[in-house]
Amino acid sequence: MNQPPYIDIHTHRCAPKAGVECLCVYRLGSGDAEPPAPFVAGVHPWDVAQADFSLLDYFAAPHSGLVGVGEIGLDFAREAVDRSLQVEWLNRQLAVAERLGLPVVVHSVRAYNEMALELKKYSLKAVVFHGFIGSPELINQLSRSGYAFSFGAASLRSPKTREALQAVAPDRLFLESDDDPQADIRALYDTVAALRQVPLPALKENLYANYKRIFNG
Repeated sequence: MNQPPYIDIHTHRCAPKAGVECLCVYRLGSGDAEPPAPFVAGVHPWDVAQADFSLLDYFAAPHSGLVGVGEIGLDFAREAVDRSLQVEWLNRQLAVAERLGLPVVVHSVRAYNEMALELKKYSLKAVVFHGFIGSPELINQLSRSGYAFSFGAASLRSPKTREALQAVAPDRLFLESDDDPQADIRALYDTVAALRQVPLPALKENLYANYKRIFNG
């Protein structure tokens, strides 16, 4: 039986790779060209000070490759970016995702409690915390709301996050390369399979099923 592809759930580098299916990120207002399908689109929290309301018009037209809203969120480590403005843009885009019935990919840094409060206001198809860094206790807290979690190479540099990765439920798990030019999603799968003590083919089947369920991949 053929093995499913490796799934890179979050990347800004969308060049084709053998045996890998990528979910690309389109950063609205960045000036970048729309990436190849499938992709998610949104106003990043770092960009909200320069963002114009007209960027939301993007979602008024159909886009055949669009499968989610993201990455959007809160980054309270960026002190130069007004927190209230970040929350305002987050809510605008969560409302779009709810209206369109699309999953959300969120960026959350030093803002998990605030993010959870805003997410609870909406009925969303699914929520994926990308580039998750945090403890098993935080995973358990957020999992009660049905959220999923994506881990990258940076996640594994944190001992508490390695523990969290081992503890996360199989149906809530994703892996990503983000914008790291050195990242190899296949090597990350090998590392995570060893950490979770599961065979690599089983991990690939697991993450592919999660991808199909949430993003209709």
